Amino acid sequence: MRHLSWILTVPIALVVVSFAISNRETAELTLWPLPFALPVPVFSIGLVALTIGFFAGGFIAWWSGGHHRRLARRRRSRLAAVESELATLRARLGETEQAKAKEQEAARITAAADASDRAARREAAKPKPLAALDAS
Repeated sequence: MRHLSWILTVPIALVVVSFAISNRETAELTLWPLPFALPVPVFSIGLVALTIGFFAGGFIAWWSGGHHRRLARRRRSRLAAVESELATLRARLGETEQAKAKEQEAARITAAADASDRAARREAAKPKPLAALDAS
């Protein structure tokens, strides 16, 4: 990109310098309602006119792009709001999934405790052998 800039800038600068050297004669610049005349080199009139045209064109291009910049700003702010909402919803979803996981763990522990309790009742309900009774 830097080389492209030099490739464009050097020829333009050579043309401007050549124009300035070729048009060094003076011309009188008068503005009709004003009573004075200003002697200026011809190349300065041309260069000032080109400079004013360049900046006027840049301003018009900038002005015409205002709608697109405004639309881009609105879309950026809307995108930020949607991303914030998405982060909130993901946090809620994570909390919900954690709550479900805790509920499943509690249900598993409860089922294991119930199974253990049933096994203990079955053991207690079994008749004891006579040898176990004599030892007590």
